[in-house]
Amino acid sequence: KNFQNFSIDGFVGGSIFYQQNEGIESFTQGGLTIPAFYSLKASTLPATVNSVIYKNQINSLYGKVGFGWKDLVYLEGTGRNDWASTLPKATRSYFYPSISGSFIPSELLPQKDWLSYWKLRASYATYRTPAAIYAINNVYSISTNSWGNLSSASFPTSIRPSNIKPEGSSSLEIGTNAAFLNNRLSADVTLYRKRMYDFIVKASISPSSGFNSVFTNSDEERARRGIEITLNATPVQTNKLTWNVSFNWTKYATYFTRLDSLYSVNNRDWVKVGKRVDYYTINEYQTDNQGHVVYNNGVPTYKPILSLAGYSDPDWVWGFNTSLKYNNFTLALSVDGRVGGLAQSTTEMYMWISGNHPKSLTDARYQDATNPGTKNFLGDGVKVVSGSITYDANLHVVSDTRQFAPNDVYTTYKSYISALHKGTAWGGVPSPVDLYSTTFLKLRELSVSYRLPESF
Repeated sequence: KNFQNFSIDGFVGGSIFYQQNEGIESFTQGGLTIPAFYSLKASTLPATVNSVIYKNQINSLYGKVGFGWKDLVYLEGTGRNDWASTLPKATRSYFYPSISGSFIPSELLPQKDWLSYWKLRASYATYRTPAAIYAINNVYSISTNSWGNLSSASFPTSIRPSNIKPEGSSSLEIGTNAAFLNNRLSADVTLYRKRMYDFIVKASISPSSGFNSVFTNSDEERARRGIEITLNATPVQTNKLTWNVSFNWTKYATYFTRLDSLYSVNNRDWVKVGKRVDYYTINEYQTDNQGHVVYNNGVPTYKPILSLAGYSDPDWVWGFNTSLKYNNFTLALSVDGRVGGLAQSTTEMYMWISGNHPKSLTDARYQDATNPGTKNFLGDGVKVVSGSITYDANLHVVSDTRQFAPNDVYTTYKSYISALHKGTAWGGVPSPVDLYSTTFLKLRELSVSYRLPESF
């Protein structure tokens, strides 16, 4: 509806979302009685049969209302209430609103050739995520053939309180975009902050309670802060030739803003209020004061506590696009990349531990193969000849009286590689040799195109 300089629009609605997933599976146990005969009848032990069924429903009511004044100011609000079957009766109803607005100062300014358009905008939104299907249910687990042909039922070892709330988040965003010189130059800048809270966690508790964990909402809170910048330009524009360029850059990180005294990890230096959430920890080697790896029985040793290696999120991400059009021909180029951030290669970890990595084809491995059981590999490092290292309750070094000598203990190459990649077998926490930087520069696209004349 329009009322002179004012406009209003909106809607109300409702929905019922229901899903049901069913499945049945069976598999052999203990191998096959007949090699390569892939049948349940060939199971060495009694075959296992599982049946699953998952159902959940979310009922919703929602609405939106928007206001506008001239072509200058706009304001919009939304509200939604959900009722989720995966939450207890006391908390299954939850409401989350949003509000956004924009102001266009260019409408108030005198018409200038250099300023084509300018808008300021801001928004605030909340969101809720309910618990997973049956996550709050205390039900028995059924196992077949536990005692001969008899089945068994076991009570869950996790406490599931009746006051679980949905996980929550709220986002605040402000930004501006402007165009200049008849839209041949434009810029867009956005700042945002996302607060995350009421995390649903499965936290460890003392087994003396009769349970191993509790399914609850943590008091821990996190905040993600970021900035996004986009620039577009048309440096050349004639009847035959047009050149466009665009560049985007973004930076973000997530930080701890509050810790839970019970369920947060509080005994690590990198888990503190104000520290980043995306910490990357590794199994770090024991070293002497000169940085030489400490060996024991011919293989590398590790610190008793994980070490901070860096962060998984990038320092920043960027992209660049350009196109050059002459008559009906267009040359386009797209390049992007990221700077910073760490990751582990699970593929390489599997290859090392299974003996399939190309770099494991060494003379030492050849000696292992030709002289099985002989110890012919000598690691480059030191060994402890006297003294010891002691730690406090949080595994920080209290004293170190170790004396070292060059490592002179031989071992097999297989033993060395297994120790070198300790904990990394089958995708565990990486050691230093399994950690990689995620910095990259990528030529995403290079294209040449020709547009057929309209007469065709």
